[in-house]
Amino acid sequence: MPLVPPNTCTGILSVWNDMAPEQLDFYEQWYMTEHFPERLGVPGFRSGQRYEAIEADRRFFTFYELDSPEVLFSDVYVSQLNSPTQWTQRIMTHWRGMFRTVCQRVERRGNAIGGYAAVARWEQPVEMAADLAQRIEMGLADPSAVAVDVWRATARQNAPTQESQRRTSPDRTISAAVIVEATRLANAARAAAMLPQIASGLTPASQVGLYRLIALQDSEA
Repeated sequence: MPLVPPNTCTGILSVWNDMAPEQLDFYEQWYMTEHFPERLGVPGFRSGQRYEAIEADRRFFTFYELDSPEVLFSDVYVSQLNSPTQWTQRIMTHWRGMFRTVCQRVERRGNAIGGYAAVARWEQPVEMAADLAQRIEMGLADPSAVAVDVWRATARQNAPTQESQRRTSPDRTISAAVIVEATRLANAARAAAMLPQIASGLTPASQVGLYRLIALQDSEA
């Protein structure tokens, strides 16, 4: 089934994390054979994209597109969080540096998916203007930058669950994020360097990272 056009999805679940190096093989097995299918089987989950750092403070960045943020408070999804599988229980103890945030998509411009991404996140309060994605797109003026996505955290976040309590430290949240997807690494790096200038007027981002796409999967619903 083809991907649902991204602009129809108003909810985002954003995740940044590290993983104990000795668990990386199991982490990949768990993610691709169990976790992605499990999450994408939840009604309202439409797609998931996984990235690995080229230059960033967290090795992994993942996000899910949702019909709306309310999907993350549905009985089906919360039940998964409170009934982690044996594999999930095992991998969560090796999770490191988690940022996990329920977000509202402010705007996405462009429907293509690039192989590289400049990813800016804000941890302090910041107001994301409704036209920010358009301003970034125009400021970059780069046909290789195929999509610009702007998110802000919702007021409501998930309460601690059986899954999250197995991680070694409490989850942190972001306040907002901007993702610029590009077809080439050099163009994504250029976007990362230009973002602070283009997004002038905003509080500086807490982190701007450079990532490569490693997996994309859509819902079977």
